[in-house]
Amino acid sequence: MQKRITVWVAAVLLGGCGFNAKTIQLPLPSANVASTELKPIILDSVADARDFTKLPDASEPRVSKSVIQQLGSSGRAAVIFGIPDVSLVFLLADNKTVAAQMSDIVGLVLRERGYYMVEPAKAPGDAPHISMRVTEFWAYPPSNLGRSLTFTRQIKAWVSTDITIKAKGIEQTFAVHGSGANIANNYNEENISETYSKAIDEYTSSLRSKLPASL
Repeated sequence: MQKRITVWVAAVLLGGCGFNAKTIQLPLPSANVASTELKPIILDSVADARDFTKLPDASEPRVSKSVIQQLGSSGRAAVIFGIPDVSLVFLLADNKTVAAQMSDIVGLVLRERGYYMVEPAKAPGDAPHISMRVTEFWAYPPSNLGRSLTFTRQIKAWVSTDITIKAKGIEQTFAVHGSGANIANNYNEENISETYSKAIDEYTSSLRSKLPASL
């Protein structure tokens, strides 16, 4: 999978497939790792359930149908920014998928609570379980004539998941959401990364408040 994404990105950048694909490195949020010995929590699954047929705050597609088709399943797993009427997309760098990025973000918050995520085969039978469904991880510049005329265009980002935790015979499912906005007239890595940082900070703050006090 990783090799396939790398080859695909190179082909888009060099081969002229009808749109421009760039890569971006998103920083992870800061976290205060628990000083006590970490306990395992089993990561059952992380599903990318984003709907590419519409934007987070509108009904129009987030990218054109042709771009969606050219991205393919590997590209869609890594793409995090696009413009509906412009053939420009950004994908996570280092062959990373959105599912892996969300796993890292949630994993940092769990470490604050004294847990580290492991595969089922590497944990005792009584360890708690966690699964995630990524419903949104996207950024784009909403169309706004007034902002365009005053050179105050925005980039907005959304990060949302449904999380299920099973522990001590009890199953809990809750939604976690974060969003951010940034005044940015250039759609480059720095501005997109800054926008995502705001959304992820809000997401992690919400996650901290919703996680059970004890697993």
